[in-house]
Amino acid sequence: MDEKFDEKIIERLCNKIGNDKLNEEFKLNELMESIKEKEKKYPRFKLCLTSDDIEKLDLIEDKLKPEIFTDNKLTPLEKLLLAILWKNGDYGKEEHIIKGIKYKSDDYNNKNGKFVFWNFGRYLNDKQLPIFDQHTKRAYIYLKQCSKTKESEVYTDYIKWLLILFLILPTTKERMQHIILIQFYFYMAKN
Repeated sequence: MDEKFDEKIIERLCNKIGNDKLNEEFKLNELMESIKEKEKKYPRFKLCLTSDDIEKLDLIEDKLKPEIFTDNKLTPLEKLLLAILWKNGDYGKEEHIIKGIKYKSDDYNNKNGKFVFWNFGRYLNDKQLPIFDQHTKRAYIYLKQCSKTKESEVYTDYIKWLLILFLILPTTKERMQHIILIQFYFYMAKN
């Protein structure tokens, strides 16, 4: 995704929302339809994994044992998913997702660059807080002109901002602008 291209589109969208010109040139309905189309390709992940589920797995220090790649007793689906994990070079990353699933409150400060995987694991176990990935981080930093770069710090600020946005602020142009831009950024990031 081209950052300059996105910034121009986002700036244009912000100006139109701020000036009540959204319906003149940029159709909100078109954006929402585009987002719905993307959700068909990338459906919402509603499955849950708990610490109890993880305890049932045969792991070594929160990692899959290498022998799993030779286990012919696996289901075809398990074999397919392991093949994808292996082919993408992602074997070992499950450790960070597993640690996120088993999280204890606020243990996310020292993730050493693995915060996105840890956070996804936390989300798999507890859907109360949103997924935070590189797209969310970029969108939030752009919207709020945030100077922080450490993912756990940006995440903490992002959660505070979401709480204010959705629980405290009345429906305003600024609130709508942020909601639309977050959705827009997710949409653009998936292209």
